[in-house]
Amino acid sequence: MVKKELVCGRRKPAQGLPQTRAVVALADEESSGNRIRVVNIEPLKTFAGQKLPTDHPLRKLLMAERSQLTSQEYLAKLESWQALLREV
Repeated sequence: MVKKELVCGRRKPAQGLPQTRAVVALADEESSGNRIRVVNIEPLKTFAGQKLPTDHPLRKLLMAERSQLTSQEYLAKLESWQALLREV
């Protein structure tokens, strides 16, 4: 398996939140020959653990997630995470 790290694009952070980045690891799956993009959300989990209140629903949700998500899983969950962040 070949891994290569790329930095995702940065977006302007919401007021009061620091600018964050996600690291994407590209891995070649040997069995099928398809390239799988994996997103490491550990920096996001660390941020949530340090900055969000312990009872915040987004913090609880992120802490329950795996640290490595496929890019499809990440994109599917991202919109929900943003909605939770805006709610509180």
